[in-house]
Amino acid sequence: MKILHCITGLTGDGAQRMLLRLAASMQEFGVQSVVANLGDEQGVSHLFEKEGVAVRALHIEPTACGAVLGVARLRKLIRELQPDIIQGWMYHANLLALVAARATKSSATVVWNIRRGLDDYAERRAKTRLVIRSNAALSKGVSGIVYCSSMSKTQHEYMGFHPASSVVLENGFDANKFMPRPESRREFRAKYGIGDEEILIANIGRYDIAKGHTYLSEAFGIAVARKPSARLVLIGRGVDDSNSELKAQLRKYGCLERVMMLGEQEEIEKLHPAFDVFCSSSIAEGFPNALSEAMACGVPCVATDVGASRQLVEGIGRVVAARDPVQLAEAIVATIEDGVDGRRDAGERGRQRILRRYTLPSVARRYFEFYATLKAAS
Repeated sequence: MKILHCITGLTGDGAQRMLLRLAASMQEFGVQSVVANLGDEQGVSHLFEKEGVAVRALHIEPTACGAVLGVARLRKLIRELQPDIIQGWMYHANLLALVAARATKSSATVVWNIRRGLDDYAERRAKTRLVIRSNAALSKGVSGIVYCSSMSKTQHEYMGFHPASSVVLENGFDANKFMPRPESRREFRAKYGIGDEEILIANIGRYDIAKGHTYLSEAFGIAVARKPSARLVLIGRGVDDSNSELKAQLRKYGCLERVMMLGEQEEIEKLHPAFDVFCSSSIAEGFPNALSEAMACGVPCVATDVGASRQLVEGIGRVVAARDPVQLAEAIVATIEDGVDGRRDAGERGRQRILRRYTLPSVARRYFEFYATLKAAS
């Protein structure tokens, strides 16, 4: 089976990293994957190549003229590769994949992949909302739609996405890569001069409205006033000392001096185990990678109730309403007060949940079986 995956860029965010894991894992089933990188962002291209997954860069400009040219380039690639499946990843790539396949009169089965929820729909740019509505209007023309969470499926179908042939396929994780590493805690603290008595609370995510940094800033300001030993570690693209907007928010809530902003980092699997608590403050999610990876590493978690966060954390960590910094602060404080033993127990139970439900081999097999079923029916 040959699959052409179309994605808007390779920045290294959650969707791109899930695609990387999936394409590499499905080689076990005899699947040849080629990634059409529609944009110019090449951040993790080398990781695909390292796994034996070819990347073809199309350099499509995010304009109307660029879209027309992009369809032409994608049509050429489809003719060259003759894929069995054309899989779009995220809204813009979904549209281009469908239009290009139709224009080529390809016999390939066209599938879409929806990677997020719609909790922040009203706050998105008008152009983005138009693209989402266009997806809904054209969704009947694809053979299948993959959603990464049940919540995302419900929200999109309520908006008008066609329900036929849709399926929820959650993310999968390499539990041999993301795992507890006692040495990580010691090494991180030694590197940054952090005392053993300080409680490190981590948040990993790019600087984007969906990640809720504004609410996290206020919540941490409340929490650190009650727990002065707490320190917040922010990791992600755009989350560094050059971000004056974020620094102003943290300064406003009186906690800037207790926050470390490390920007984008490689080898996240070695950082997660260094932290005492992981906090997801998002106002919109699909299936949160960073939250799942923290659980796989045995880190106790606090999360807002968006996307698949509740099904991941409920009964093990703490789940609170999104956009509510007071609730988020209370959950952070309560997790600190659980003490070392309580946090260790929560972390162990979180890892076991990932091992039972969300390992990469089982998720890759479900994807393969879904693709094979659609292809057989075409």
